[in-house]
Amino acid sequence: MNFEFKHKLSMISLGMVMLFSCQNSYEEVNKVSGNELQPYAESFDTEIIYSEKGKKNSRLLSEHIQRFNAGDTVWTEMPKGLQAYFYDSIGRLESTMKADYGLWLEERGTVYAEKDVIITNVKGEQLNTEKLTWYQDSGIFVTREFVKITQPTGVIYGNGLRAKQNFEEYEIMEITGNIAVEE
Repeated sequence: MNFEFKHKLSMISLGMVMLFSCQNSYEEVNKVSGNELQPYAESFDTEIIYSEKGKKNSRLLSEHIQRFNAGDTVWTEMPKGLQAYFYDSIGRLESTMKADYGLWLEERGTVYAEKDVIITNVKGEQLNTEKLTWYQDSGIFVTREFVKITQPTGVIYGNGLRAKQNFEEYEIMEITGNIAVEE
């Protein structure tokens, strides 16, 4: 995977890696442990383009990115949120993701998004949830949290979701709501 960096302001250094517990944010872990770990690098107004074999497959924007190191573990935090754009094999936009907070554990290829997470696809469907995990290698979104999916034909609710990164196919757990069905 190749990385192309574009930055509007200064950038000290950037690598995307995160450490995150599905139940606790980085700030919560620090409060409990009493540690106040400082970032060793940070960037502002950053755009990162990811590509494989010369083809752009996603793009990430963040107002503030901080990189941390605690022993053998390195992670990146996006305390002011993130916006991600996902593209198909010929460069067409398939879906977008927005969250008010993010962590990335590169070693696992996993991004954890929290606080007002919104996914949209090209069909106009929108997912709203509070926590979501994005597995980059498999291109899968997963959450165990309450989800709301707004479609042109209605709204579906559930507790838990598994979806492809393009948000064209998804499975909702404990589903409720009104769904239009063709006869």
